[in-house]
Amino acid sequence: MTAPDPTTKLVYLARRNPALSAAEFVVRWRQHSLLAGSMPLIRPGIVQTAHCLNLFDRTVFARATLDYDGVNFLTLTGPEVATAMWQHDEMMELLEPDELATFSTYARHFTLTTHEHLASPGSMRAHCLAVFLKRDRALTNEQFVAALTEAHAEVAAGTRRGVVNAVADRPPGYNFDAVTELWFDSAEEMRAFTRAPAFEDVYLKRRAELCDEMRTIAMATRLSHARPAIDERTAVDRPIAQPS
Repeated sequence: MTAPDPTTKLVYLARRNPALSAAEFVVRWRQHSLLAGSMPLIRPGIVQTAHCLNLFDRTVFARATLDYDGVNFLTLTGPEVATAMWQHDEMMELLEPDELATFSTYARHFTLTTHEHLASPGSMRAHCLAVFLKRDRALTNEQFVAALTEAHAEVAAGTRRGVVNAVADRPPGYNFDAVTELWFDSAEEMRAFTRAPAFEDVYLKRRAELCDEMRTIAMATRLSHARPAIDERTAVDRPIAQPS
């Protein structure tokens, strides 16, 4: 019996259009998501979207980047969608101009194609610590993903959703080999978790053995909107709720 194909997920590492303020970007990104979700040639290939905004708060996680505005986790029905979705005429004519009004460049220029490895089961929550990682050169991709998934499972300990997304394809300038997810109910919970010895003294030490930490980009985020919605406030067609 052959193993099932891994889940394909697109991961954005996004910067906003510099003409937008951070508050304007929140609204603009949701409008862009509504447009993309309305397209019948694209939407059937999307299982789940989760648009996460940078908290811009290093008291939550000291190593968090301030250079990017958000991360999108876009789960697909299959690997063929990762290529086909950029080739529809509808995409070229309608979505790309809207992308430039929302982001610093076209979305495909900052999108990683990944294969999802579930390290610890659970639901997406209100906040996510997303980390973009480059493997140590001494490791093969297979060794790196296996060891990182094991370490991620241990730190999540079955108490929260933990995911390792192994990079299968990447655009120039985004030289990462994995994107990890840890999900939390609140920023305060994330802060406490990342200051605990199991994270600081065990997980980060093990990750440093596996990764080129000089190239790591970590982002402490809150979930802005999702399709299907995670809860009422994250529904893409609802009024924007202020973060708690």
